[in-house]
Amino acid sequence: ENPLMESQVSLSPNPANTQIQINLHKVPREQVRIEVYDLLGKSVMNRLLVENKNTFQINHFKNGVYLYKITQGDKVIKQDKLVIKH
Repeated sequence: ENPLMESQVSLSPNPANTQIQINLHKVPREQVRIEVYDLLGKSVMNRLLVENKNTFQINHFKNGVYLYKITQGDKVIKQDKLVIKH
């Protein structure tokens, strides 16, 4: 049985302007991390998620499309696109 199967992770808003919030529901907060990449594959953010609600400022990011990946250890919990519009 995989406890991550019942876990829920949400990132909002998307499109985002000045900040993003990542909510963890039923996710053990051990080594949970978000990584954000530009479309060239360059890492632009890499942070641990230590709370049920995690807020990050993104107003220093350029407008555009990014890819994000939320992992726990070496397992990917969620990955998707993130659009930033200032």
